[in-house]
Amino acid sequence: SKATVSVLNWTPRHHTQQQQCAWRMAVVTSPTGVFSKAEFDAIVAQGRAGVGPALVKLAGDATTQPCRHRVPISDYYVAAALLAADGRVFIGRNLEIDDLSDSMHAEQSALHHAVSEGARLPVIRVGITKPPCGLCRQILSETHRSQELLVDVEDTDIASTPLPQLLPTAFTPAVVGKHSIGERSQGEALRYGAMTPHPAPVTPLEEATHTACIHRSLSCWMEAPAAVGLELRSGEVVVGVFIESVAHNPTILPATGAANKVLLRGHSLEDVVRAAIAYCPSPRLDHEGSARRLLGKLCPHLTHGATVVIREVKQASARL
Repeated sequence: SKATVSVLNWTPRHHTQQQQCAWRMAVVTSPTGVFSKAEFDAIVAQGRAGVGPALVKLAGDATTQPCRHRVPISDYYVAAALLAADGRVFIGRNLEIDDLSDSMHAEQSALHHAVSEGARLPVIRVGITKPPCGLCRQILSETHRSQELLVDVEDTDIASTPLPQLLPTAFTPAVVGKHSIGERSQGEALRYGAMTPHPAPVTPLEEATHTACIHRSLSCWMEAPAAVGLELRSGEVVVGVFIESVAHNPTILPATGAANKVLLRGHSLEDVVRAAIAYCPSPRLDHEGSARRLLGKLCPHLTHGATVVIREVKQASARL
């Protein structure tokens, strides 16, 4: 599924104000919430305004699809577009839950989208529709080489602004000797000591969830990675991962991340028919309880135990 990109006709030497206006007015969206490098390069070339304005445009265009947000409390739509080192752009949208501490901001959503899809980091640049709050500045500061990350915000003077200017003297993973988000390449050293590959995958849902838990979840303090997979009526599997913040508060929970990605792809949470949870047990963290609680709020039709498959990832992987 390719992005919908309106092709404007002009010659590079005579890029008129009218064509610039047409580029801004055309709504550019992606069915999956991900733009390939080629697609994004084409969008930048069309606009001839630079990478930052193109990211801001994609973030702004993302807010024109309210069904892909979940904001029952504020009815306030925020979106972000994150450019990863591999050239792909990941859209993020805010998601609200009645317990606001479990909600996900657009910047968190975009970062989780990139990490859970295996994007190559560091984050190069982020375009946002509203100024980032303190939590979002914190989680972005925890990414690899965040001192080089540029931020652009729609209709503000925040343009090509280095993240350290928005959060000086940040509490980064380096302060406490931890790895930053994206510092290690995908598949490298993300296999925690208590985790082993699953010997006999039962279903694609369980296999995808287990794999994401091992390879894409990040747990800097508790070393307790986790993932939640959601299977849709169409058979598509969407997976969210646990991304633990070194400052704790902006931590991204896998159930919230998975639900957010279902909406990012244009589906309804009512389309979810089955869920799987994979986690490394920790005496200090109840991944199963947290996932069940959030799924009960986001997908109440999955409250029956038979619809949720639990897989505990440990030395002898066993189906519970």
